[in-house]
Amino acid sequence: QAGNFDRQEVEDYLTEQKISLHGHAFIREDIGIFGVGGSNITPLNTPNEYEENEIASFILQGYQKIKDIPFKLFVSHAPPFNTKVDMLQSGRHVGSTAVREFIEKYQPDLCVTGHIHEAKGEDYIGRTLIINPGMLKNRGYVKIFKEKGLLKAVLKQISWF
Repeated sequence: QAGNFDRQEVEDYLTEQKISLHGHAFIREDIGIFGVGGSNITPLNTPNEYEENEIASFILQGYQKIKDIPFKLFVSHAPPFNTKVDMLQSGRHVGSTAVREFIEKYQPDLCVTGHIHEAKGEDYIGRTLIINPGMLKNRGYVKIFKEKGLLKAVLKQISWF
């Protein structure tokens, strides 16, 4: 889905191609995948920012479509507030409170996030694993798989470039 630096045309294209997760959802076997793009308000005034109540609304739009699916994968460009994956190099937490509140309440199996490129890593809110692979140019990605009846994920690194 679109990040905070992406213009509306990117989201329009993803929606037209039926691959946007921004307020949408997809079901793949027994995994419901839903999400939200853009970010909470930043001091950078980037083109794809939302108020926290708007973020909450987009998340719920997608979640409602997959809430009865056994496994739930939440993809949010903005990380949840006050976690290891929303921290700037200065130590300041800048994630989304709406994303955090959603995870606290609904406990999806997994949340894959980004936005804060230097905050590559993992954290938990309750039973939900939150994972930020960092920037692709730094070769990070997330491998998602099912094992012993659980949805799992691990941070990986591309080794061929």
